[in-house]
Amino acid sequence: MEAIGAFDAKTRLSKLLDRVANGEKFVITRYGIPAAMLVPFREAANKLTHEQIVEGMRKLRKRVKPDRMSVREMVSEGRPRQPGAKPSIPRSKEPMRVENHPAFGIWANREDMKDPSAWVRKIRAPRYDRLGRRRSKP
Repeated sequence: MEAIGAFDAKTRLSKLLDRVANGEKFVITRYGIPAAMLVPFREAANKLTHEQIVEGMRKLRKRVKPDRMSVREMVSEGRPRQPGAKPSIPRSKEPMRVENHPAFGIWANREDMKDPSAWVRKIRAPRYDRLGRRRSKP
């Protein structure tokens, strides 16, 4: 397998494609580090017929142990919950306050983060007026 630089591959792409069509393989490098591989294209495998799929399912059914989980249970577990259904994870009855959210815990000791809502309002405030003059800090 031959290594070739990205610039050389770009300038000689048509010649490289001819060589690849004849079965050669190339590694394209960027600054000496392999970045891509240029290999011959192979046709995709033939699609399975209906009979082949059914036969494969029958073989799978023989291998699956019946004492585990039924297919119906697997399907219902993978589906999204119906409206009004009980959630599987117990949740707190009170909504979480922004101050108690784990994402803000890493900034808990910063004075400007004592009130996260005020901090967000402050950073979202426009810094310039309509004429392009810088506004004073609030």
